[in-house]
Amino acid sequence: MLTRLSCKAEYDYRDLTRLSCKAEYDYWDLTRLSCKAEYDYRDLTRLSCKAEYDYRDLTRLSCKAEYDYRDLTRLSCKAEYDYWDLSRLSCKAEYDYWDLTRLSCKAEYDYRDLTRLTCKAEYDYRDLTRLSCKAEYDYRDLTRLSCKAEYDYIYLTRLSDIMESRS
Repeated sequence: MLTRLSCKAEYDYRDLTRLSCKAEYDYWDLTRLSCKAEYDYRDLTRLSCKAEYDYRDLTRLSCKAEYDYRDLTRLSCKAEYDYWDLSRLSCKAEYDYWDLTRLSCKAEYDYRDLTRLTCKAEYDYRDLTRLSCKAEYDYRDLTRLSCKAEYDYIYLTRLSDIMESRS
C-alpha cells in the first residue's frame, strides 16, 4: 500500500536564482497535503504560495501569497474555509508592478466534489523569468498527488540590473 508520495524540484543558476517546489501527501494519515513554491532572486524579489488542507478537521483550507520587492511593494492574501459553510472558497491575488511583474495565486476547494484541491502560483517578469507550481490532489484515489514545477530564464537577463536601471 502506498503510504507516502512526494515531489521536489529545485533549480539553481549560479546561486543567483532559486526555484523550489515541494509537495507531500501521506496516505497513511490521510491528513496532510501541502504545496509550497518559492522564488528568490538575490533577495530582491520574493514569491511564495502555500496551501494546506487538513483531512481530519475537514474545516481548514488556507492559501497565503506574499510578494515583496525591496520592501517597496507588498501584497498578501490569506483565506480560510469553514467546513460548516458547505460552500466554495476561492482566493485570487494579482499584483502588477509597472506592468513588469505579475504575481497570481489561486486556491480553490469544492466541498460538493470532495475531489479537488489546487494551488497554482505564477511569476512572470517581461517573459524573461517564469515560475509556476501546480499541485493537484484527488480525494477519490487517495493515492495521487502531482506537482509540476517549471523555470525558464530566457537570455539569462539579470533582474537586478533591469530594476537598478529604472531607479
